Amino acid sequence: MKPFIIASACGLLMAAGAQADDSSLAALALADEAAVESAAPKAWRLQIDGAAGYQNRDDGQSRYWRGSEQFSLDSGLTDTLRLVFRDRLDHLDTAGLTGHHTMNTWQEGYLNWQPVEGLAMDAGRINIRNGVATGYSPTDWFRDGATRVVTDIDPTSLRQNRQGSVMLNGQWLWDSGAVSLLWSPRLSHESSTASFSADLGSTNNQHRGQLSYSPQINDRLKPQFLALFSEDEALQTGVNLSLLLNDSTTLYAEWAGGKQQDQWDKAWQRDTAGHFRSQLAVGGTFTSASKISLTAEYQYNEAAPDRDEWEKLRALPPAMQAAYSGYLVRSQEIATREGIFFFFNWQDSLVDKLDVNAMVRLDQVNDSNLYWGEFRYHFTRWDTAVQWQHYSPGKDTLYGAAPFDTQLNLLFTLYL
Repeated sequence: MKPFIIASACGLLMAAGAQADDSSLAALALADEAAVESAAPKAWRLQIDGAAGYQNRDDGQSRYWRGSEQFSLDSGLTDTLRLVFRDRLDHLDTAGLTGHHTMNTWQEGYLNWQPVEGLAMDAGRINIRNGVATGYSPTDWFRDGATRVVTDIDPTSLRQNRQGSVMLNGQWLWDSGAVSLLWSPRLSHESSTASFSADLGSTNNQHRGQLSYSPQINDRLKPQFLALFSEDEALQTGVNLSLLLNDSTTLYAEWAGGKQQDQWDKAWQRDTAGHFRSQLAVGGTFTSASKISLTAEYQYNEAAPDRDEWEKLRALPPAMQAAYSGYLVRSQEIATREGIFFFFNWQDSLVDKLDVNAMVRLDQVNDSNLYWGEFRYHFTRWDTAVQWQHYSPGKDTLYGAAPFDTQLNLLFTLYL
């Protein structure tokens, strides 16, 4: 039971998502701005993190530490060709929970070619981040198998610090819209937990293709339509909508649907018939003049267990529960059918350069709650932060058998 609950919690946390961030479209949009800059930005960046903290466990308190290095390179090779590379190395000691280990994540490595205005082509390992939702992004299909290690449950961090998929990606941008077509081939069937593995079996274990169309309607309404083709599953379709209601409020909706098996059938590798299943995230963000932002989001996953199915799942043998947990970790899907998510951000809060962040995740099926908060102060070349995390466990919830219910971290980040 314990492995199931712990891994289920990890799978739930990994499902957090952030705003869409397509690197090639961003490159096209920024091309004109870059031409007028007086000095070229530095091509490389090194980020060094250190973290130490403790966890409140049933047998007392337990300490842990982490050290991380993240290297980023974005360099123009010619007028039309640029190289993008990102890699992250984490050293962790979790004091008996998972032990001491080192994990390298090759996040991105690709060439971007812009032969003519409005056309971009990418080849290599790319972190594609679909979606407009914050806590759970149904159209973020390429998150499956993308996270090697979780160091921070902040949704933005989860989307950034994962490995991309090897693919060919082409995009055409014009005044009234944009079209993107990508192909990600199968390269390996076997995932790897080796420290310095490229782990292509996690991100490229099947042939996949994606087509997206983003019409330019006006400055306030931004839709996107997507379709995912894969060898292991039927066609999946998705829609992203973002509406700027006024200068302070943005509303969004993200939907994905298609014929697929329920999540536990996938986990147990059952040869069962698929049914049409929908995933949905609906929410909005309000931003005040005092730099306070509040996001509220409703999350729904028809392929996940409802309350009755969750009770049946809890009564199954531990091996079957562990298999479901492994699926959640790998896919980063939410564990149950419904949830509510809140995220709070206050920049330059009590004093200048001090940010306050908070997150609440309320599961509506098994009544488990997650609370997370952070104070982060920005210096010129480095940040320091205090993070707090707390589970509200019960015997039959996601966190009921977790080895700790409270975690406190002290973090330092240096930017070079």
